[in-house]
Amino acid sequence: MTHRLRCLATLAKIRERERLDAQTQLIAAQQLQDGKSASLTYATDVLAEERRIATAGNVTMETFRVWFPSGLEKIAYATEEYHNASAATETARLFALETAVRHKATETVFRRLEKERNDSHTRREQAVLDELSLRTRQFIGECL
Repeated sequence: MTHRLRCLATLAKIRERERLDAQTQLIAAQQLQDGKSASLTYATDVLAEERRIATAGNVTMETFRVWFPSGLEKIAYATEEYHNASAATETARLFALETAVRHKATETVFRRLEKERNDSHTRREQAVLDELSLRTRQFIGECL
């Protein structure tokens, strides 16, 4: 293997490691986003339940009015956290895509150069065989 091919093989291994790391980061970001989505759903459900209880007459509307701002605050916080997690997931997704493209490009160049090297080696071997065949025929022709 030539120096250039060895360097490309090493680069391909580095790119593969980057790709795997990016995939791991994407999975972690997606899990965080899922958790934030669940938190937002929970905060929204709590608000709906508190409203239902208040309108059913089990709790006074005054108690609900006192609680309501903190419920909205929790929903606003959960919404912001969810949007931040969504943005982080999208960033991780783009990075994973970028690393996959870089890895594929490196692999493609490596395979192309390796094929060129193998083709060149095959052509040299064929030239040697052709030369040997020609000399053998000439030798046989001289012997006859």
